[in-house]
Amino acid sequence: MTLEDSIHSQRLRVLRDAERLGNVSEACRRHGMSRTVFYRLRQRLEQHRASPACAACHRMIDPAGLALENFDATGAWRTRDGGTRGTPVDPTGQLLDGTTVNGVVALREALMRDPETFVRTMTEKLMTYALGRGLTAADMPAVRTVVRDAQKDNYRFSSIVLGIARSVPFRMRLKAPAADVDAVRTASIQ
Repeated sequence: MTLEDSIHSQRLRVLRDAERLGNVSEACRRHGMSRTVFYRLRQRLEQHRASPACAACHRMIDPAGLALENFDATGAWRTRDGGTRGTPVDPTGQLLDGTTVNGVVALREALMRDPETFVRTMTEKLMTYALGRGLTAADMPAVRTVVRDAQKDNYRFSSIVLGIARSVPFRMRLKAPAADVDAVRTASIQ
């Protein structure tokens, strides 16, 4: 676990306690976290993006994550970070194409300007999970077929899932050899 992961995990625990207690300062004190550290998520992300090794991914993922910042750890809507006495949530960010988003509605509108790109990416991620392996170039025709067929049904999620289940890579996936399964069982018993 990286330092960033540790701080994020601790921040989530403090956030849950702050919502329960209705007091950010008390929750921070109980967890040994300063209010400054608690409230500096956006600043930490900005510092993290300053590193060229981190910036390539974070330039893509941070704006979407920040646009969803109005949802707490349990998925409940909030307008303040840290309970009723916390700081106002700032869900603003700028996508790679320069589009400014200021919350979940603007993020949805931005994503739906090019629904095929969004659906293709989601199909790739779902197919990776369904196959239990990374995708290869040989899988991409199946991904394109799923997206094309889902378009006929207005990109319904059920159309994407059914398309993946009907795809050749999914239907023709191989089981792990028995020797590999036995080795895993033996290793887990020891």
